[in-house]
Amino acid sequence: MNIILITGGAFQGKKGFAEKEFPAIPVLSDIHLLIRDGLLNGMTEEEAEADIFSKIEGIAESGQTVVISDDIGFGIVPIDPFERRYREVTGRIITDIAKKAYQFFRVTAGIGERLK
Repeated sequence: MNIILITGGAFQGKKGFAEKEFPAIPVLSDIHLLIRDGLLNGMTEEEAEADIFSKIEGIAESGQTVVISDDIGFGIVPIDPFERRYREVTGRIITDIAKKAYQFFRVTAGIGERLK
């Protein structure tokens, strides 16, 4: 399976970029929120990651999937223990997705920069 990963800040045009650049490839968006939901429902980090990769594989057509996530690792480290754990787990899962992705873009103001 070929993964195209797109990250960037909130409301920076990631979905629009994906639709323009990869119109025929299925998209799994808001990975960061899926991870959050899993953690809120008691999943371990390993279970959350397995769940995400299962979802990625589940929507892959022709072996390709666009995966979109907000980049939540910048800014102030949250005081709340759950929010801090969520941020850390999301960072690690996105890092693992990036390792497996054959293309990786960061989008700012609707402009995608290819990192991989």
